Amino acid sequence: MKRNLILSVAALAAFGAGLLSTTAEARGPWGMMGPGMGMMGGGPGMAMGANQNCPRFQAATGQEITVDSVRGFFEGRLAMHNNPNVKLGTVAQKDDKTIVAEIVTKDGSLVRRIEIDKTTGRHTPVQ
Repeated sequence: MKRNLILSVAALAAFGAGLLSTTAEARGPWGMMGPGMGMMGGGPGMAMGANQNCPRFQAATGQEITVDSVRGFFEGRLAMHNNPNVKLGTVAQKDDKTIVAEIVTKDGSLVRRIEIDKTTGRHTPVQ
């Protein structure tokens, strides 16, 4: 009796572990969404077209980060959010290593200023 109970528990545990691993593999490390389906994060497997203008992607692939590519990236990002109250303001080169982009309201008030490092593609908000 004791032996049958132990075997039954072991079989159930093995079945449960197999079921969990199959579910995790089907969902992947990104949870219920597939790779690249996250709203902002992207991730491995994201379509190339969606990454093309990303400054980090450009730096990683050795492409030059320009004012125009930064403008295209932030225009695409703002379009994804579909917020009619904000738009892209000025995008200009600050120095040899930095591009600055501004997000503004419809009436031109500054919402956020963002610096983009041309070497790494990292973009950080400026206080």
